[in-house]
Amino acid sequence: MNKFNHLSMSGIVVPTKVRCRNYVDSCGEFSLEFDFEEFEMLLRGMRRVARIYFAAAKPDDGVTLYFPTKSILMRCGRPARIRTMDGFEWALAEIRRRGPAFVYLLTTHPQRGTLGEAVDTETFQLKTDCGEAVENLAVADASLFSAGCEINPQLTLKALATFAARPVIGRAE
Repeated sequence: MNKFNHLSMSGIVVPTKVRCRNYVDSCGEFSLEFDFEEFEMLLRGMRRVARIYFAAAKPDDGVTLYFPTKSILMRCGRPARIRTMDGFEWALAEIRRRGPAFVYLLTTHPQRGTLGEAVDTETFQLKTDCGEAVENLAVADASLFSAGCEINPQLTLKALATFAARPVIGRAE
């Protein structure tokens, strides 16, 4: 836990409307989309979370935010390090410019609530009732793991969130 303030992922659950564009095709591929209004709600939520994270950071031990995007945000030919609200606003503008399809959808509460049944333990992607991984829907909440008992909950959640975020970040690279 050397990087206690280092955040692995920043994501928000956005309630979405029921629509025909969310479907499973004949090959078993999943298509999940959200509209401009839902996308803006996601971006507003990310800004609120970023403000909290940056306000809680120590000046000498800052926070780096990573976004649930499908590829690494590049700035001046290098991976962007988001460590200030100015940097965050730049990243948010990039995400807005690329649109909703550039964002991985995250969920914090799978319907069945237990690791293994509802979540693929290797990729942390949500599974359907038939056991298929939903390509762009990952679990971002370490509290569903039962192994976190009898240890400081903050340390457990940080460690498990980091563990769960690595496959998501790996898929985005």
